[in-house]
Amino acid sequence: MQTETFESLQSDKNSYLRTVDSSYVGIIEFQDNEGEWHDFEIYKNQRYVLFGGHCNAGFLISGFIERECYESLDETLQELLEDLQVYYNDGPKYVSRIKCNERM
Repeated sequence: MQTETFESLQSDKNSYLRTVDSSYVGIIEFQDNEGEWHDFEIYKNQRYVLFGGHCNAGFLISGFIERECYESLDETLQELLEDLQVYYNDGPKYVSRIKCNERM
């Protein structure tokens, strides 16, 4: 399944959006330390794994993780899951690889 998604990239203080072809991977779901469940739909392209959710306006990106050239998709997804758990359990300043927008 191919779809168009937006990736948000930061360049110094200037951010911009561009459309790229991405394919649907699936859903990541986890429970934080307070018992609340979080789920994100996942898309990938050659450079990024994007996470967010669908609504009536389309796919809204909550953030992304850049794929390392030596990592498999499974390894990148594991890193994404670990960073999301840290984000919700310890706070956004403790994540190492994910980039999130203010909606998180």
